[in-house]
Amino acid sequence: MRAQQTPTHVAELATQRDQLADRGLVLIGCFGTPEAPRALLRLTSGDMRSVEPGDRIAGRVVAAISADGLALVRGDTVLYLRMP
Repeated sequence: MRAQQTPTHVAELATQRDQLADRGLVLIGCFGTPEAPRALLRLTSGDMRSVEPGDRIAGRVVAAISADGLALVRGDTVLYLRMP
């Protein structure tokens, strides 16, 4: 099966420019079920990583994942990443 190129008008509608930060830890999406939530993050290195509550990432612990964001904890500090 040969891959087809996306029509220009479709690509323009599906693409939002300048919506994600160029650097740092970026939340790409939240998915899964309420019992088993997961999130996709872009790391500072540019790599992508899927995480779940309890995982360690960037020196922080994933404390919670909701439909619109992710809470990371380090000591007494909470970093909340929201969906773009």
